Amino acid sequence: MTQTIHTDFLDAVEEIPATEMKNAHGKRLPSILKSKGVARVTRYGKTDYVILSPERYAKLRKSAMTADQSQIIKMKARYQTLLKDIRSNESVDAFDALSKVSAIDLGRSVTVGSGR
Repeated sequence: MTQTIHTDFLDAVEEIPATEMKNAHGKRLPSILKSKGVARVTRYGKTDYVILSPERYAKLRKSAMTADQSQIIKMKARYQTLLKDIRSNESVDAFDALSKVSAIDLGRSVTVGSGR
């Protein structure tokens, strides 16, 4: 599954050059994550990594799971409705009647139904 990731929002995220992360052992990172919840590490002026605070990550996961679970619940309800319709007495009777029709009669009904 290919997913397009939009990175426009990264322009507003505070950046830490990779060299600074390496040389200063990321001393600024904790304060950035505490205040903003997200930071990006850049290399040659381009975003190399995006780092989220545990709280921001948990919130992101929760919202993603909620959306997925909501979709699953809707699909399950639709499936139950379709299954109920298939199992209705009217549907069973119609299938039984159709299975008893000869090929000749079935061909005639198609011709009549099409207006020929």
